Amino acid sequence: MEIHSPDEAAADAAARTLDGRLRLVAHYLPLAAGAADDDDQHVHQTRVSTRRAMTTVSIFEHLLPRKEAQWFRKKLKRVRKAANVARDFDVLAERLRERLEAAGDDPACEQLVTWIHDQRREAQKPIRKMAAS
Repeated sequence: MEIHSPDEAAADAAARTLDGRLRLVAHYLPLAAGAADDDDQHVHQTRVSTRRAMTTVSIFEHLLPRKEAQWFRKKLKRVRKAANVARDFDVLAERLRERLEAAGDDPACEQLVTWIHDQRREAQKPIRKMAAS
């Protein structure tokens, strides 16, 4: 991390911090949209980076134009919400897989796994939509 002078303007620090947080969202969102089947951590990192960006907007809100802060909050909330749903299904599927390995084959569990995968596939659609917009 680069060291800056103590008298650096707060607005410059806010802009630099927010820029870094938003770059992470911009990095992970396309990966979550297009490569979630390869690595579910993309969705997780999208959620984490979005939450951190929202916190940064809140911290520096008084230094941002009101409409810009509202716009960031609205967009970030939509991305986070989409990622939350998908991530919840990813975690549920992983936990169920662990239980199935320990318990063996169970037709009811297999049906549940199929349902979770179907729901997860549906949860991917809003993420793709957010990445495309």
